[in-house]
Amino acid sequence: MATSSAKEIERDRSVRRRELRPGQVGGFWPSKKPGRTGPNDPYCLTWYDEAAGQVRHQSLGTTDFQQAVLEVAKHAILNDKPKHPAPENVPIAAVLFSYFEEYAQFTPGARTQKLALDRWSQFWGNQIVAAITPSEQAQFRKWLGHGRLADTTVNRILSAGKAALNYAVENGRLTHFPKIILVESGGVGLTRPPLGTPVTVENAARLLDAIESRHLMVFVVILLNTMARPAAALDLRRKQFDSSQNTIALNPEGRRQTKKFRPTLLVTPTLHKWLDIDVPANQHYVLFGGKPVQYVNTAWENAVRAAGLPDKTTPYSIRHGIARELKRRKVPLEQRSYFLGHLPQGSARTTAIYAPLDAHDCTEAVSALEDIMNELRVLLRRGDLDNPFALNAGDSEKRRYGIWLSEPKRSELEQLVMEQIGVMEISRRMQISTTLVYRYRERLLGRTRLR
Repeated sequence: MATSSAKEIERDRSVRRRELRPGQVGGFWPSKKPGRTGPNDPYCLTWYDEAAGQVRHQSLGTTDFQQAVLEVAKHAILNDKPKHPAPENVPIAAVLFSYFEEYAQFTPGARTQKLALDRWSQFWGNQIVAAITPSEQAQFRKWLGHGRLADTTVNRILSAGKAALNYAVENGRLTHFPKIILVESGGVGLTRPPLGTPVTVENAARLLDAIESRHLMVFVVILLNTMARPAAALDLRRKQFDSSQNTIALNPEGRRQTKKFRPTLLVTPTLHKWLDIDVPANQHYVLFGGKPVQYVNTAWENAVRAAGLPDKTTPYSIRHGIARELKRRKVPLEQRSYFLGHLPQGSARTTAIYAPLDAHDCTEAVSALEDIMNELRVLLRRGDLDNPFALNAGDSEKRRYGIWLSEPKRSELEQLVMEQIGVMEISRRMQISTTLVYRYRERLLGRTRLR
């Protein structure tokens, strides 16, 4: 009996010292009630009640430990913000969770960010921010696969955690954090491959011809005429376009400029038609179903596949490809850099302070971009760069069947339907939806089912 009492006293002392437990975030951790530790017993939100001098439990309604940890983190972020947000008081898990829940999940790169933040969570567990020392970071980089994986892959994961820590500082949840040491330094980044196969003018025309929806067409036209990063194009609203000055401010009001600088650009004649439309000032340009678009993944992948472009063709492919076209057309480097949002470095940075470049200094870049648009007009078979609302209702086939097919593919589909091949087999062969096959059956055979 005496031994049991000693254990209870030590347990209480441990609780008061707030020693970290598995899954603990701040003053909360997941556990099961005493005597209810079976596999079917739910985990509880657990904390030490200072006023009552005892441990409290509140059911989380789950028997899965990882889900319980997530619920604890949610509760801790909302209810246990540190009074003194120094690195030695703030759990890394709380920083990562709040960043994703409040910001990262709403960005175009949410999926990639989630995977990177999960890697941080797996390594650091329930440690505090102060634990991110240079020596521990070295272990983290080794654990991530530095030396086996590409430096850019490791850096992408490190940068996600760094962004989360910066977000915590900006929102008053953290005073500061240790410097995050990236893998690349100096000129290493010069050899980094582009984030997608750079498009040529010919491939850009094929992509435009394959687009089936207006929201993707608007998105691609903006990218082609501005070389903007995809996130900036998706963020763009009508009020950012100044028709009197013929400029577009890629950085929306209230957004703090970062290293991924968003410049104010002079607008090409082609893009002017797409931006100067009569819509509310706060309305986004890239809309689907009347709502702002966060991702274009599905529509983009469908268009890339229909155009027969390389699998690694991404929205960044336009940025890289058009930038190379401007270089080939002898557009001055400073104008290309300005359009790309690359901040000047070294002595050029000092010069930019005294004589900064602005949108109206980039007439050569704008002229070259419009030349590219004119070349696209010649190459296009179906796409229309001069009618911003061409795909609002869609062409007749799109209205009837929900998709645009090239002539060879349409003929193949009609032949397979007339041969009464099974729906699933046609769908598999042609990589199209079964719904489309049924619609063609109804049109060609007068019925959706085979007799």
